[in-house]
Amino acid sequence: MCNIQAKNSPIKRTDDASKGRQVDCWRVVTNGNGTRREAYEFKLRVTIAASGQGRFGEELAFARDCQNSDAVPILLVLDPTPNPRLTELAEHFRQSGGEAYVGLDAWNHLEREAGPTMAVFIENYVAAPIKQISTFDGQLLPFGAQLVGQGNIELRIGAHTCLIRRHEDPALAEDEEQ
Repeated sequence: MCNIQAKNSPIKRTDDASKGRQVDCWRVVTNGNGTRREAYEFKLRVTIAASGQGRFGEELAFARDCQNSDAVPILLVLDPTPNPRLTELAEHFRQSGGEAYVGLDAWNHLEREAGPTMAVFIENYVAAPIKQISTFDGQLLPFGAQLVGQGNIELRIGAHTCLIRRHEDPALAEDEEQ
């Protein structure tokens, strides 16, 4: 089950059990060893900037709340860019009896656990678009805008240009402006 809202969540907050915690994906696995309840936390990336805005404590509390709710916390971070907050978060999930998968390990975990049909979906509709976006390597293309001719605007992004021609609609002008 994906995206369980806090009010219906099986994961309760340790500091206030009357409140639940949002879960990105909830899975109950039954095998020869019994039943295992898993609570997934998905992240595209973990950055120092976002983590420094007071949310990092919440990220750490998720793993603890899962453990105290008899669930295995599982962290999936698709972007492997290393930073101290990511290392700390992954370690906290493991110390709370959970698992953490980062980068290629996260993708492999998704494909392995999803099965063949969902693995194709993940590759085509999640992995491929992210890879395509990532080809920009953080470099922004040159951008410019200038006034051209009689009030036209020319936009430039890299080698591409777009001319926006000025068009006045007399019906929209007030008498004083005519």
